[in-house]
Amino acid sequence: MIYDKEGVYRGHGRLLTALGFFAGQEESHLAMPVISIVGAGGKTHTFYRLDQELTEMHISHFLMTTTHMRLPKEKSIYSKLPEDISARRDGWWMGQPSKKDPAKLAPPGESVMAAVCASGYPVVIEADGARGKSCKVPATWEPAIRQETTWVIGIMGLTAIGQRICESCHRPEDVARFLGKEPEDTLTWQDMCRIIDHPDGLFKSAGDRKKVLILNQADDKICRTWGRKIVSQATIPGLTIWMTSYRKG
Repeated sequence: MIYDKEGVYRGHGRLLTALGFFAGQEESHLAMPVISIVGAGGKTHTFYRLDQELTEMHISHFLMTTTHMRLPKEKSIYSKLPEDISARRDGWWMGQPSKKDPAKLAPPGESVMAAVCASGYPVVIEADGARGKSCKVPATWEPAIRQETTWVIGIMGLTAIGQRICESCHRPEDVARFLGKEPEDTLTWQDMCRIIDHPDGLFKSAGDRKKVLILNQADDKICRTWGRKIVSQATIPGLTIWMTSYRKG
């Protein structure tokens, strides 16, 4: 489900359209973006949602990670750029099994990633990790945003608000230090807003690329109220903001 930045329900429409990837163009003239998804609390759901929508539109596209992510089920993985990209009207999964964990997908080689990003087809990249938590701050080496990236989608999970940092955040000691708190302290909506707005926070290394904030886990009125409060205080110029809920039912 998609909600606008005021928390008003906008239905089950295309996330691609809501986020502005068409920018007023006809779908047949879709500008081919290189999208890097960062943050916590819905990256993988958003990744798969964009894959699904591009497939439904019969648009050839690429899917990969610059870190590690769980191997997709029943999908072929390619370590080299296909000769005829348009031969299939869905997603090409690029990468290789991780040597450390065979259940995880690792990035393909640098030359392949560069070729994918220069292909002229949409590329969706999971460029960050959070181990299933709803909030995080990037470590010194994160996020792994490719230089070819044209859009950065930053995700935060609203259900982290009101919980203890040690329960809801990836690397809670880092989050607590960033906020000047203790891991046992409660994460507030103001804390999440600070993580979003800070130069070393959610959009670290995004530069002047187009930025979209998705406040995910907007599953109930309370979470959407937190979301509206965050929206009211967001200070990043030109930031597009939406709320989403991937919860079924």
